Amino acid sequence: MNNKPILLSSLPCAIPYIPVIRRLGYKRGAEPDGITKILIDELSKEARLLAQPKGVYKICNPSFSENTVVIEPDIMIKSKSLYKVLANSHTIIVMAVSIGKDIGLRRDYYLQESAEVTKGLILDAICSETVEAAMQALHDNIKQTGLQRGYNTTMRYSPGYNDFNLSHQADIDKLLNLKCIGVEVTDYYILNPEKSITALTGWENF
Repeated sequence: MNNKPILLSSLPCAIPYIPVIRRLGYKRGAEPDGITKILIDELSKEARLLAQPKGVYKICNPSFSENTVVIEPDIMIKSKSLYKVLANSHTIIVMAVSIGKDIGLRRDYYLQESAEVTKGLILDAICSETVEAAMQALHDNIKQTGLQRGYNTTMRYSPGYNDFNLSHQADIDKLLNLKCIGVEVTDYYILNPEKSITALTGWENF
């Protein structure tokens, strides 16, 4: 029998400087000019105040058929690429994170309502790396729990990768009730707020 979703009302997610500047287009070894560095620092501080990183995950007992991952009797994911990642897993963890809507609204203000488009672009990069850091923190937590139980944890895999169809966001919503972290799935299977991530990972024997 599958467990109930576990809600994490707060996740640690330090904003990584190097990935932010890479996302802004700076190549390895290149550094922003002084003014841009100041903006990155100021907007990172703003992001830390506005971001509300939350997570939820559910531990499930899967079954498998050819190129298909069966999480529950009515939730079957046909995906060769996902099957390849999880085929040796005896347990699957379905997970999601979001950093909330306030930070996205501030980014939209800079991009659309003010004359500070540069700030909006920088804050968008910071948002992307912040939600990625939140998901990494959740995945690391799951890895640590797996190690304590004597299991190896697979890579995480998200809808939209290769043949893991984006429509399975609806299945993840059914499993996790994404509203508990302030997220909804649109009619086009996009997460709202957009700075949210869903993924699957697995526990397997060493």
